[in-house]
Amino acid sequence: YAGLVDTRAANGLVGSLLLDPDEMIIDNTTDTFDTTTPGNPVIYSTSTPPSTITWATIDSQLATTGVTIQTSTNDITVAASSAGVLGTNAINGTTLLLDSAAAININADIISSVATNITFNALSGINLAANVTTAGGNIQFSNATTLTAAAPTVSAGAGSIGFGSTIDGGTNSLTTNNTGSLTFGGAISNMANLTIQGGPTAVT
Repeated sequence: YAGLVDTRAANGLVGSLLLDPDEMIIDNTTDTFDTTTPGNPVIYSTSTPPSTITWATIDSQLATTGVTIQTSTNDITVAASSAGVLGTNAINGTTLLLDSAAAININADIISSVATNITFNALSGINLAANVTTAGGNIQFSNATTLTAAAPTVSAGAGSIGFGSTIDGGTNSLTTNNTGSLTFGGAISNMANLTIQGGPTAVT
């Protein structure tokens, strides 16, 4: 992906940038897309997936627009050893939506120092192996979530945390930390320990 998008409105809500490759890796290397078709709009390659977008690019975009990454066929993967740091440019209240036609694999921490809203949608489920933190935004895991590391923590400050479906602990532990609402939308199984911190306003 190349370029910056501004969807702010003087008298309206902030819009969203949609990126829709077949498969996406999010890391700290280099943005990659189909260089055989240069120009505007940028076209992701369908012949050589996956595409890659960096956390730095996402952070820059979250200063002026929401960001939706929506894969058409395969996974969205947060690469191991590529922690996502948001807030250098991102502003309070913008939304990062990861929307996968397959799975979402969270293999490195996602940390926002501002109130970024973070939503995970994945038809084949969400594999949580690292921490997810936002300083007052809302965090939503819309589909079935499996813990694939020993003890991930989900922190939202004054924001809400929601699990819209089941949680399979995989014999691992989960910690949540927030003062907004905390919602569990399905059965919790195979969990070693569930620790609720922060004093959420409601647990349902």
